[in-house]
Amino acid sequence: MAHLPQITGLLILWIMISAPGAQAESLNFVVENEVYSKNIETTDLADETRVLDGHTPTGNILMSYFHYQINRRSSIDVGALISMPFGQDGQVLSVEPIISFTYYLRPTWWYTFGTIDRDHPVLDAFVDDIRAYDDRIEQGFQFQADNKVIRQDLWIDWRINERSDRRENFTAGNYTQFKYKGFMVDAQILWFHFGGQRNSGGGVANNISSAIGAGYTFYPRRPSFLDNIGFSAHYLKVKNEPSATDIANGLEAEAEMDGFLNSDIEAEENGVLFKIFGSIKGVYFHYLYWDGGSREFISARGDPLYQVENFHEFKLEKTWRLSDNAAVTANIQIQKLEETVFYENLVSLEWRFDVPLFRQYFKDLRRQKILEKKRKVKRKKIYK
Repeated sequence: MAHLPQITGLLILWIMISAPGAQAESLNFVVENEVYSKNIETTDLADETRVLDGHTPTGNILMSYFHYQINRRSSIDVGALISMPFGQDGQVLSVEPIISFTYYLRPTWWYTFGTIDRDHPVLDAFVDDIRAYDDRIEQGFQFQADNKVIRQDLWIDWRINERSDRRENFTAGNYTQFKYKGFMVDAQILWFHFGGQRNSGGGVANNISSAIGAGYTFYPRRPSFLDNIGFSAHYLKVKNEPSATDIANGLEAEAEMDGFLNSDIEAEENGVLFKIFGSIKGVYFHYLYWDGGSREFISARGDPLYQVENFHEFKLEKTWRLSDNAAVTANIQIQKLEETVFYENLVSLEWRFDVPLFRQYFKDLRRQKILEKKRKVKRKKIYK
């Protein structure tokens, strides 16, 4: 039964392709793969001057799926994602289905239903970037836009469905950015909900993270060694509403709670984030300063480093194109807390190939559509 979603999706695709009058454009088989190694050092937030330990997630993430372009406005993806961390027993950590339907209102505005795009442009304080390797699949609904004026991402990700013996768990968020001649303003909010009304698992808990910010990016005239340079400033706020039942029972945080129920009081906390960024001959850099955090600054899915009062961060990143379909990315990130300096680094290789299927079928189908349109035009002329 584990492969039922994939089998069902493929069956739907075949029925649609075979159906009389189908408006199909193309069917492709797509493979996207990333091999990565990310070294992470961590610190004890109760003692900000002492680095405790680190770990190095290393592995392979493989996405393979059929992309069915129904027409110029809509498409379907059906496949699976396989996560394979290196050095672990059994090799394969998880296999998750990919089933999504995308509908374009216009070229830069679209809806997605099913498996959604999980690379949301929210701050690292709200969604820790390490989740890109241990939480690749999100299922739900999404509305996105990306053009010269606006960048939009509105979504809901259903993580756990409610049963009589467990509470529901979902994440909903919105990111809206307006752009004009290098200037930008943005607002973002992330709501992590754990609860439900028809279960015996405990009460309801909510974690709400929000931010508002502005910035400017300068693009010099060519030729120049500087690609761009800019700055941004954000005001961040987190509100934590832990379950009264969990507080009374003194429950430990469960894995699916992402840890925020460890807080035993309702609390609000805020802070300010400043960032200078740019790119020199393809090398991205940024300097970041955080001020205002505390042990009560708990964003359910965010980087716990923002619970410290302040820290500095400097990052360098470069991507090398090996071919049209492959690239290597490397970065180093240095962070300073009080008198302690520690770093993270990443090396990853990404490659992709896209294989058209049933070329002759779709070529013949398009020819039939053209002929049918001509016949309709001819019939109209005859009746006139």
